[in-house]
Amino acid sequence: MIKISPTNRGTYTLAETYFFEYDGYCVVVPMGYEYDGASIPPAFWQVLGSPFHPKYMTAALAHDYLYTTHETTKEYADSLFKALLLQSGVNDISASLMYNAVHLFGGHWWNA
Repeated sequence: MIKISPTNRGTYTLAETYFFEYDGYCVVVPMGYEYDGASIPPAFWQVLGSPFHPKYMTAALAHDYLYTTHETTKEYADSLFKALLLQSGVNDISASLMYNAVHLFGGHWWNA
């Protein structure tokens, strides 16, 4: 479970360094990294839930960090996102929907 603290800006700050490993690659997110939860449009909150639901926070942390640092490829970041969603108990349909959304429409944020 990740340890985070809310900020007064509607984001969260990582309270300790966090490690992810996926497909033989290790990602280290440093303590103090700030992120905004899962990027779920409000129209989908009724279906998927809040972007700050605990089952999304770990996947969102890894995904946001990799999109910020470009430490790896976009494809890897998106695949890790889906794997962490599934590992956190998100059902396959929701995880696939969220993966497809970031994979198809995340290019703008990747390139920003």
